Amino acid sequence: MAARFEALRLRGSEYFGREEARFALQLQHDPHTALDMALRNWQVQRAPWDARVVLEAALASKEPRAASPVLEFLKKTQLEDPILEPLERALRAQLAAPAGEGK
Repeated sequence: MAARFEALRLRGSEYFGREEARFALQLQHDPHTALDMALRNWQVQRAPWDARVVLEAALASKEPRAASPVLEFLKKTQLEDPILEPLERALRAQLAAPAGEGK
């Protein structure tokens, strides 16, 4: 699977950004790479699945601030999604916690 994503990248295609980010997060267990990929993808695609992978990767990498563009989008659009809502709550709670808490 990694070789297929690399071949797509070499051809200049980033069309599968969401899938590649999910692959990095769930199969390669690399939340930091997944977060970078998901945020790049978010600049191009903004479907609920794209938001989900950003939120999941931000939680997994313990970088809640990185999810700010998606959190702002969710607030602005008032998108309601039963999968996104708990992820959003968890990230907002982390952002609201005093520095050093929850570590």
